[in-house]
Amino acid sequence: MQKIVREELAQLKDAKQQEFITDHYLHEQSYQAIATKYGISRERVRQIASAGLRKLRNSKRLRSLHGEFCNHLQTRFISLIEFNPQYFDLIRDIRERQKREYISYGKQQALIYQLTADMLKSGHATD
Repeated sequence: MQKIVREELAQLKDAKQQEFITDHYLHEQSYQAIATKYGISRERVRQIASAGLRKLRNSKRLRSLHGEFCNHLQTRFISLIEFNPQYFDLIRDIRERQKREYISYGKQQALIYQLTADMLKSGHATD
C-alpha cells in the first residue's frame, strides 16, 4: 500500500507539492516548520500541499486503494477493537493530547491502526 502511495506521489509534476506532502504527512512536520525551511509563508505551504492533495485524490489507483483499505478496516479491525478498553483509553489519551498539541486526523488514525495491529499480534483483540 505504501508503495502505491509513494508511486502516485512521485507522479506529481510539481516537486514542491511532493516535498510538502511528504514532509507534512510522512515526516509529520508542521506547515510552519516547512515554511521556515523553504522561506515562504505557512499559508503558501498549505496552498501548495492542498493542490497536490487534490491531484492525488483524483488518482484512480488511490481511490481504489482507499476503498479496499476501508473495507479491510471495517471487516478486520473495527469490529475487533471497538469495544476493547484499550481503544477507549487510546481515544481518551488522544483527546488529552489534543488539548496540548495539534494531532492530525491522519495521525489519529495511525495511532488507532497501530493499537489494532498490536492487539492482533498479541491476541488481545479477540478476548
